[in-house]
Amino acid sequence: MLYVPTIDALLTGFEPRHGLGCISLWGWPRVTGCDLPDSDLVQEALRGDRSSFDQLMLRHGQIAFRAAYLVVNDATEAEDIVQEAFVKAYLNLHKFDLARPFRPWLLRIVSNDARNVRRRLLRSKQRSQFEPQFRLDEVPDSDRLDPVPRERARAVWEALNILRPSDKLIIVWRYFLGLGDREISVLLKCPEGTAKSRLHYALKRLKGVIEKRFPFLIE
Repeated sequence: MLYVPTIDALLTGFEPRHGLGCISLWGWPRVTGCDLPDSDLVQEALRGDRSSFDQLMLRHGQIAFRAAYLVVNDATEAEDIVQEAFVKAYLNLHKFDLARPFRPWLLRIVSNDARNVRRRLLRSKQRSQFEPQFRLDEVPDSDRLDPVPRERARAVWEALNILRPSDKLIIVWRYFLGLGDREISVLLKCPEGTAKSRLHYALKRLKGVIEKRFPFLIE
């Protein structure tokens, strides 16, 4: 079970313990009990109500973890990335445009940090050591995320890792995280039409890799 410190604990350096100074992203029900939209929670957090930001962490923590994990392939690194991303998001809330959705703004921070960590790991290790088998068991609710046999899932993941990072990321956003066209366009800072075009060409390049390296996936 993954526990993430509350924003108070993260900002003060308090060492959290289960049930004290932390929230559980995977153990709590998906429904947080808070019906306020993200924009209202952001406004409350800007007024000094840190519990409102904790609600945002609880609401978006799972997808933030998945976004990080699908870039770095390491659950421990992904947890650290998520914690640091939430701190950055909190400290930069005054820069957030309330007219835009919060989730892609947060995921942009997560994705940027994850790519930086990935580059660091690639520099410090042999590439063959860093590209492990995709461990679906490390991803919460992986049984829901992966309806295909694990062997085929690993092959798809290997094909994705052959792509350039920008192609892999947009495919991950759309098909692994279920983001819509608008959210992807916010992440990419481009019009929706441009985002759709980039996804189209990324999928086209993925198909080329699969046809060449993993033809059994399309047989």
